Amino acid sequence: MSSGARPRIRGYLLLLAGVGGLCIVLYNLITPIAFVVPEHGNQTVTKEFNQRSGQTQKKHATEEHGDHTVTKEFNWRRITGRVVSLDAPEPFPSLKHPSGGLIVDQSLVVSDANHGLANVVVLISGSLLPGTNSRNDRMAEVPILKITELGISPRYLIVQNGNLIRVQNTTKAKLELTFYCGRSEDHLVIPAQASTQWTPPQKPTPIQVGVSARAWMAAFIIPIAEDGMAVLTDADGCFSVEIPEGRDAKLQFWHERTGFIAGRDVDPANRLPRGTPWESRTLMIHSEPAGDIALNEIQIPGSRLEVEISE
Repeated sequence: MSSGARPRIRGYLLLLAGVGGLCIVLYNLITPIAFVVPEHGNQTVTKEFNQRSGQTQKKHATEEHGDHTVTKEFNWRRITGRVVSLDAPEPFPSLKHPSGGLIVDQSLVVSDANHGLANVVVLISGSLLPGTNSRNDRMAEVPILKITELGISPRYLIVQNGNLIRVQNTTKAKLELTFYCGRSEDHLVIPAQASTQWTPPQKPTPIQVGVSARAWMAAFIIPIAEDGMAVLTDADGCFSVEIPEGRDAKLQFWHERTGFIAGRDVDPANRLPRGTPWESRTLMIHSEPAGDIALNEIQIPGSRLEVEISE
């Protein structure tokens, strides 16, 4: 080969390399990148993102049906809402513990700025996909209740129905715990600075936890089914959940001072959020019409949040 041909070949190769690199750049800009996010149960969700916009375009669910697998393309619809109490009572005054810390009333947390009612448990059930609760940010991977001199944390523990719960006693005293499971009670004794396990009953109902001789201590276990979800309203009383589009859903609202909130407990002016009917203590979300749903404010009268201090 002549010496004059070598520069021309080298130039062609460099030109091809430059064109190839440009094609790769353009491909990355316009082609979504798909990756698989495994979830609990027999479900895997594939999300496709456009690298330039970062927005979700499609989602697929893979469900196991006996000896075969079905892959479906679907979207999630978002339900947002807010729970408020315009005339909520004042929280109980804080008490000073002998250790020097403050015992703060956590049973009622209302925003001074906008009357938002925090820590309302929103339970979602219905014809949802198995593994839906794996999308729950508040779901505890390792359910732990920790008891200190000032109380139990977390105050609200969202767990998979039937999961073992580890209970840690960090105090220097032996403690007796009572789990109020509806009409039944379960008792557990934990030595000082020790831990043990407890399994809640197979009932998707909030369970109150109390400590003998320490009336200020309380916590609540929120067990949910595999195809259910639970979230807490934030400091402004807001909540947001996602359910599969095309599926009906049932929303229930629970607060430790009221128990389950029924339609009759809601201020009449806002009893029917955007035409969505209450059926007893359940708010029905139907599959039609499609799209996101923004509920009106759900107003809880202050009289429903009043409690008496037992001497």
